[in-house]
Amino acid sequence: MVTFGNATNADTTANFSAPGSYVLQCQAVVLTTTNTDQVTVSVATPLSLSLRQGVNGYAHLATFIRGDSTSWNSGARDQFLVGRVTLGMRPIFSFDLPGFDTNAVIQSATLDVWTDAGAGIGTVGTVELRKLNSTPVEGTGNSSSDASVGAGTGATWISRNGQTGAGNIWTNAGGDYGATVLSSVAGYNATVVNQQKTFASTASFVATIQTAVSTVAPLNLLMICPTTEAGGNNYYSRISSDDSLTVTQRPLLTLTYVGNYAPGVSPGVAPPAMVGVASPLAGVVSNASSSAWSKISGPGTVTFGNVAQPMTTATFSAAGSYVLRLSGSNALAQTWRDLAVNVTAFSRPQFSSVAMTNGKFQMQLNGPTGWNYTVQASTNLVNWSALLVTNPATLPFSWADTGATNFNWRFYRVLISP
Repeated sequence: MVTFGNATNADTTANFSAPGSYVLQCQAVVLTTTNTDQVTVSVATPLSLSLRQGVNGYAHLATFIRGDSTSWNSGARDQFLVGRVTLGMRPIFSFDLPGFDTNAVIQSATLDVWTDAGAGIGTVGTVELRKLNSTPVEGTGNSSSDASVGAGTGATWISRNGQTGAGNIWTNAGGDYGATVLSSVAGYNATVVNQQKTFASTASFVATIQTAVSTVAPLNLLMICPTTEAGGNNYYSRISSDDSLTVTQRPLLTLTYVGNYAPGVSPGVAPPAMVGVASPLAGVVSNASSSAWSKISGPGTVTFGNVAQPMTTATFSAAGSYVLRLSGSNALAQTWRDLAVNVTAFSRPQFSSVAMTNGKFQMQLNGPTGWNYTVQASTNLVNWSALLVTNPATLPFSWADTGATNFNWRFYRVLISP
């Protein structure tokens, strides 16, 4: 099944329910005329990436910050606390996202955590996952008995890195985090140990990761339990941290993604074209393993400088209207865009008037529009000097050598190019 973002909009998205080869058709109706075109799309099974501290050499930043001891760092502790001990307890994470092309499309995301031995206290309310707006530093403190352990090495309730200078402290004590809930875990009995808690995939969670991938930035997250923090009871859950001795209970971020997708194609702007003259084509193709120019329609033949290069030239054998197509292909799809080019018959520029007035050369020139005209002068037919380059909006156009000392020029010529 294919679900379109907006089936009536030519610029939209398509979501595929299963891998395989699909043929999509676009239809446009103007009055009583209907035109259609099709594209074949191969849909691959999404790839999966799991990120966990100490597995396959991966490491990430993680700690928790506590409102009851605002200067304590918890970077080396084997547990996170979330909930309330007089004030809020909030785990924070920073995951580097390795191995992605910036064009990767994230399909889903989950974050799994496990309640830790030693148990928590009471029943905590809904635990929310939010975007942390800056990257924390983990630090070396243990946060359990001595505030001096790890002091100044990493994040605290007040500072993202333990320092207090400008740019180091949170704008709001307790971490700067977004208003959107990316995912959540329903409230639970915090005294039960070794329970897996999953922050499920949501559109907001995926979008936050997609932004991090596209900007080559770490994924920074914060866990918060607002209802428990606002209550009067000191209820909190213990969660295994990235420093837990039990590797299988360390936080696990799992992503699925598609690393390739249909090529992007732009044929560029139609060049001024004349029969028998190579005209430049300025196409651009992205995310493609191959590309090709072809002629779709037109009265004559078209010879491409290099048919496989988006930026090349086209030489037309006859005047008239042509449609050229630039296509791009990869393992998943082929896409294309068409370019309409109007080709004029070859005509030499004509001097409609030439005069010398007080030693200054003057002329009026008629020729094909849309081309560049370079007027040059010389005294010996060898050393030519470029005096004027223009692309006249209308023809004929007039030009005069206005230099006061140019009376010694003897020869003039005009070059034209696309």
